[in-house]
Amino acid sequence: MTHADLVERAGRWLAGTKRCVVVATEIVSACAETPDAIGWYMGNAILVECKASRGDFLADARKSFRQHPPSGLGAYRYYMTPPGLVSPKELPDRWGLVEVHANGVRVIRESQNADGPWGVAFPERNHRGETTILVSLLRRERGEYTRETHRTTIAIVPEEPAQAALDLGVA
Repeated sequence: MTHADLVERAGRWLAGTKRCVVVATEIVSACAETPDAIGWYMGNAILVECKASRGDFLADARKSFRQHPPSGLGAYRYYMTPPGLVSPKELPDRWGLVEVHANGVRVIRESQNADGPWGVAFPERNHRGETTILVSLLRRERGEYTRETHRTTIAIVPEEPAQAALDLGVA
């Protein structure tokens, strides 16, 4: 299973299971963090970091926003991996783990709520970075970026959950 496979699956998981109304994958913006997948539900961002190898998972811990969680994105944060790549015991505090199997995904551990306001896992987070990403998505839809130079996929999920996510064609 490749990183690209995991990223594509993360986008579908956010739009489907997590019912995010806006989903972006591999979005590059002015924000220091470049999420593999991020979605918004009820005003909260859900971050998914996809790891296809042990080395990639271990290297992730060295990122500045992992060492200082309030500077990271996402009210809820997950790693998405192939089965058995990461043990729940290895996860940073409050992070969730989702494994991708041949027949679907399995949530091994949910992103755990903190005792903070609103019961989200990461009440202190990079709100400005999340807003920067949303504004970047809006600007791209207005045509201010050339679509050929970005590998981002944006989806706006219809109100009717049974309908497929609308691919806005940002490649």
